[in-house]
Amino acid sequence: DGGLMEAIATQYLEADAASITFSGITGTYEHLQLAGNARCTGTGTTLFDWQIEFNASAGTAYSTHTMQFYDAIKYAKRYTGSAFITLAAQAAGDGIPATDYGLFIIDILDYANTNKNTTCQTTSGAALTQDTGTVRIAYGSGLWDDTAAVTQIKLTPSSGSVQRGSEFTLYGMSSS
Repeated sequence: DGGLMEAIATQYLEADAASITFSGITGTYEHLQLAGNARCTGTGTTLFDWQIEFNASAGTAYSTHTMQFYDAIKYAKRYTGSAFITLAAQAAGDGIPATDYGLFIIDILDYANTNKNTTCQTTSGAALTQDTGTVRIAYGSGLWDDTAAVTQIKLTPSSGSVQRGSEFTLYGMSSS
């Protein structure tokens, strides 16, 4: 028994947008998964991070730990007391070929459980063809130091806006 995974909503951008928001999320499932295939309009030949916010709750209630790998380089970062969870190195900038998109999956665990803080795990990757085929992969975990059920998820690129052609799908996961 592998459980049930159901698509809740998909957003495909026909025009650039400052951010992506999924709202009106009900407590029907055990966990949520958000998958994206996206790029941003930020300037430069680099990748940009995604900033994840729950329930329009800014402030300093978020923490993130990430590990990134590319070429022979690997490094870890930690962010605490932040206004968002950081999903590392995903949204390609305008200096990267238009065919290169960053991919990510965010698992939001026990999102409706009001007896504990919300945690998530992230996996992401992107190919950088301008760097002779470099591939970046990042893994991370995040904490929202709040026991409220997640009813809204907002993604904002750290630079620029979300580019036309980007696609995001929110899934609900249950054990039966």
